[in-house]
Amino acid sequence: MDQNKRIIYLDYIRVLAIFLVIGMHSPIPVENANGMVYAFITVLCTPCNALFFMVSGALILPMKEDSWMPFLKHRLAKVVIPMLFWSAVTLIIQYWDGTKTATDIISDFGLLLFYPHANPNYWFIYVLLGLYLLTPILSPWIKKSNQSDIRYYLCLWFLALVTMLLAYANVKMPKIENAPLYYFGGWVGYFVLGYYLRSFNFRINYIICIICIVLPFVVYVWLKYASWDYQKVMGYLSLLTALSATSYFVLLKRISLRCGLIEKMSNLSFGVYLIHILIRDNIVCRIPAIYSHGSLVMVLSIWALTLFLSFSIIYVITKFPYSKYLIGYSSNK
Repeated sequence: MDQNKRIIYLDYIRVLAIFLVIGMHSPIPVENANGMVYAFITVLCTPCNALFFMVSGALILPMKEDSWMPFLKHRLAKVVIPMLFWSAVTLIIQYWDGTKTATDIISDFGLLLFYPHANPNYWFIYVLLGLYLLTPILSPWIKKSNQSDIRYYLCLWFLALVTMLLAYANVKMPKIENAPLYYFGGWVGYFVLGYYLRSFNFRINYIICIICIVLPFVVYVWLKYASWDYQKVMGYLSLLTALSATSYFVLLKRISLRCGLIEKMSNLSFGVYLIHILIRDNIVCRIPAIYSHGSLVMVLSIWALTLFLSFSIIYVITKFPYSKYLIGYSSNK
């Protein structure tokens, strides 16, 4: 399969993912918030990061380079430099508004190699960097494996998610890290799943896909009735999220209509991910009118304004020289 050819449906998936990411970060803590509205938005948006990891796996695996050095040099630079820049911007703002002292800023920046101290929401980028480091190890296996081999791993990965679910449900079992399937779990499953769904064709049962997308909402209602903590059962690395993300991917894979706007938004998505929290906290959430209506209107307003401003600002940045070092993309070819 030609990896240099643009894959149209991946643009749609990436745009959906960034919409869901911003939606996930739109229910901000306020007094008298409607918990049901917040939970509904959270459940709706939970597949966001899974979709991003699946798109990365679909595009990267197996790596095209013959050696790990050129692959990592290209990939790490494209992600690390923008992340460090916007982390520095975040720390400067935090110093400016008195949130952190100069000592805190220096300490946090020095520790960015290990943890996203400037912006905890950058955890996604750290996981992505780990998957990039793993890619040279995964690629030889991917190249030699057939559909059955990869399906074998994915079955073990899904079973590992079930094991984690049982642990959250307090089923009597040994420590989770001692479970035989524990080390088949983790984010790498989404990475490989993205490659699998891109590379192999199979019949799509649309009814099952819709059920898998709706199921998390049904489970949430049941968990609330049973007084369980839904966040433990329906997190990013949960069986329900994996099923929902897979269904979104499979359904959007049917799209073959090229759209210039979607393609542009897809190109801007990483930059939007980098700045959306800054835009939300320092512009959108400082608009008094945001809080004058109910929880649903507030969340939707934050969601829409953050999306619009983030995309607009990143679009402008792409017009400047060296923008690829700031947002990983440049419109100046």
